[in-house]
Amino acid sequence: MTQLIPNYGVAALSDRAVMNWPEKVNVPLLMIHGGQDDEVPVAQALTFSGKLNALHKQYKLVVYGDDIHEAVLHRPRTVCLGTDA
Repeated sequence: MTQLIPNYGVAALSDRAVMNWPEKVNVPLLMIHGGQDDEVPVAQALTFSGKLNALHKQYKLVVYGDDIHEAVLHRPRTVCLGTDA
């Protein structure tokens, strides 16, 4: 991780975490989360969607209850979520 993110550490990650600056989101956002995600708790996605909602941001949250962090079980379906197809 230190090779991917210079100055890697809690403070650096906090600065880069969209959770900490939802007011700067200025495009429609599609969030896909696995309910069985053991890397990022689904509660974080729910909290962030609440922040976006309070700011009247355009977003869509899709939680696949039976999937993991990478949403591998629903990947083919996920490709079309952001379209009208």
